[in-house]
Amino acid sequence: MVNSDSNIASLDELLGKVTFQAFVTGLSARVQEGNLEIMASIEFLEKYDYAAGLSSLRESHTHLVYNDSDEQPQHTLFQILGFTYRTDSELAAYRLIQHILNPHNKEATSTVKPFGFVETPIAASDNDLPKYTSSLFMEAQRWGEIPHQEDMMSSFDPPQFEVKISFRGVTCTGVAQRKKVARHLAAREICQRLNIGI
Repeated sequence: MVNSDSNIASLDELLGKVTFQAFVTGLSARVQEGNLEIMASIEFLEKYDYAAGLSSLRESHTHLVYNDSDEQPQHTLFQILGFTYRTDSELAAYRLIQHILNPHNKEATSTVKPFGFVETPIAASDNDLPKYTSSLFMEAQRWGEIPHQEDMMSSFDPPQFEVKISFRGVTCTGVAQRKKVARHLAAREICQRLNIGI
């Protein structure tokens, strides 16, 4: 229940906003292989659909009572998160955040891992993945070129990176939980299409 007292509502909103931003930034830093890329999390926070997040929370967590005023969905969502953090626990607030970031993942609402994710190990048959990247860059060096690479985080929960590499007129994309693996997958596809051996 979000208290109607404006001071407490403001406190709840601030607490919820800080908690949400810390979770998103922490998740971003964790999946960026130690390189804190604040820009990705800032862009995500700016583009996040708070109305959809609030709607998902209302549908799945009907026990939550909130002050449904004419405020923007972002404010109401932050008040709910802050109130939950203040009156229940940090863990309960993180569970709500996990749910609104990925409402279709039933596991996210019952998992207790605020900043973590389960990384899928590379299969034994994929142990050669780094060799494709090396071969691609050696081939590029032979031609006096540098493969063009674009990377982006396509989702936060579960974390997914999309790396697009272009070389000699061929563009391929790799998608994985780790940016490095996504890059290797894109390089493997280019090597296979251009018959570059490893």
